[in-house]
Amino acid sequence: MARRKHYNSYDDDFKATAVALTEIPGVQANHVAEALDIHEVMLYRWRMEM
Repeated sequence: MARRKHYNSYDDDFKATAVALTEIPGVQANHVAEALDIHEVMLYRWRMEM
């Protein structure tokens, strides 16, 4: 099984915006992750870090 050679990196502004979107009442984190094309676990980790 080949390892992934390219990883996406996201700047702090993108992370902050993604986390802010999850704090809007009625908005689910999994929908935000899907809309931004990121993994849901990554978004939860960013939330914990902030």
